[in-house]
Amino acid sequence: MSSDNEIIAQLHAENEQLRQRIAYLEAHRTPYVQEASSTNTIFPHLFDDIPVPMTVYNLNGLVITINRAAEQLWHLQRQHVAGLVNVYTDEQSLAQDFPSFFRRALQGEICTTPPIHYDIAETGLKRSADIRLWIEMTFFPLYDDQGCIVYVAQSQRDITNERQQIDTMSSQQQVSATQLYQSQTLLQGVLENAPMLIVARDIEGRYLMISHETARLMRRDVADIVGKTDAELFDPDVAARLKALDDQVLQTGKLSAIEQNLVYEDNLFTYKSTRFALRNEQNEIYAVCSISNDITEQVQRERDLALFKLLVENSPDGIGIANTEGVFAYANPAYAQMTGYDDLVGMHVQDLIITDTISTDEILAYMLTGTGTWSGEMMYQRRDGTTFPVHVSIFVTRDAQGNISGFPAIVRDITDQRAHQKERDAIQQQIIDAQKAVLSELSSPLIPISDHVVIMPLIGSIDSHRAQQVMEVLLEGIARYQADTAILDITGVRVVDTQVADALIRAARAVQLLGARVLLTGIQPQIAQTLVHLGVDLREIDTRGTLQAGIAAVLGLA
Repeated sequence: MSSDNEIIAQLHAENEQLRQRIAYLEAHRTPYVQEASSTNTIFPHLFDDIPVPMTVYNLNGLVITINRAAEQLWHLQRQHVAGLVNVYTDEQSLAQDFPSFFRRALQGEICTTPPIHYDIAETGLKRSADIRLWIEMTFFPLYDDQGCIVYVAQSQRDITNERQQIDTMSSQQQVSATQLYQSQTLLQGVLENAPMLIVARDIEGRYLMISHETARLMRRDVADIVGKTDAELFDPDVAARLKALDDQVLQTGKLSAIEQNLVYEDNLFTYKSTRFALRNEQNEIYAVCSISNDITEQVQRERDLALFKLLVENSPDGIGIANTEGVFAYANPAYAQMTGYDDLVGMHVQDLIITDTISTDEILAYMLTGTGTWSGEMMYQRRDGTTFPVHVSIFVTRDAQGNISGFPAIVRDITDQRAHQKERDAIQQQIIDAQKAVLSELSSPLIPISDHVVIMPLIGSIDSHRAQQVMEVLLEGIARYQADTAILDITGVRVVDTQVADALIRAARAVQLLGARVLLTGIQPQIAQTLVHLGVDLREIDTRGTLQAGIAAVLGLA
């Protein structure tokens, strides 16, 4: 079967011969051309003798004539076509887009239509037989002596037999051709869209195919890679490593799988590469194919999981996971050790909890209605029956559908913590008591200034507790120092109310019972007004305006 290029070349040669013949005839001024209704042909002998079916149009698209080969092909007589068919108005011509080809020929172009299925019966022309043909038509211009286009010719090539050969191809051949096309399309789709690194190199190391993802990582176009070797694309050491991996498969013919690290844009990636041999129909190896999957995230998850497992297995706290039924699905060694069991898996959580402290149902109800976590203290019971306090933190895990999948928990034995807390509480209480004693002394100090005189300066507010403390310290000091005079200085007392005044009077009376007297000093003007307003009777108590005046009075210095 001749190729399209050969057919076009043949038509060009025929057209050239036709043009030369036309030029010869015009040179001898042979009156061959008449339009439309003329029964003469344009080129009587030559035109009819050409074995190629031909049609000639005037510049307006009207058929002027057809040759004898065209009459035989179409089973038509030229008088039934000439002057009757116009390329711009004929329905068949319009349906096949002949006007566009005709216009291109008017521009000096030679153009060929695609294969056309032509039914003569549908033309409406008078013919001697109804036939159906597959035709290729070529439109080309005809020039006069001055190089002007005067006509457009059309040659027709009957390709009906060729089409029939294609149509009569065996179903198996059609299936095979379809499967081959589908396979090629599938392979191309995989190479263009697969996120994997896919390459195939022949036994000499030349790239036969490569996926777009691989080309992207190599920062090259696929066309720039195919046909080249690793030595042309990579550094010598990298090319040598890749060649060694391929050679191993070429020598053994066996599949090879390894993990490789690849640095891309300053990030480290891990790929699992599988290499295998490609064989022809004679079972001979002609190439090595490599498929590499990015397992960076998987490797990182495995590392994280290994680290997490290491931390959990060696944690001093008990870590366990219970299923939705409350049964242990996992428990680390520390959990089993603190409870005295060899293994907790399969046991129910409630078997460890002393129920009068809290129940698993209460915890579950709180977790499901709250934040999904619970933290608190409870009592556990060991395998030998002994009990111990624990602090437990529990949270909920859910699956991809949002359903509860388990209850992980972290359990800490707080026996030592509680003992230490009691010790700390006792020490803290001792410190508080000591501080109270010091504060008592500082809040109600008693200062002897002579063999028979003591001073108690009061600062701040005085409540009932402090008033009682003042009286106790004052009486104890008078008895200890055998004093006969006690100076109460209230210069630092900012507020004196009925309660304070009453405390002072009671203190004075108590001192008098011991045979001593009280001298009150430091009464400020506003305090004096308050005492008068309250109607406090201080006649039983000697007073002085200042502490200095009081000291001078009792020491006889005034």
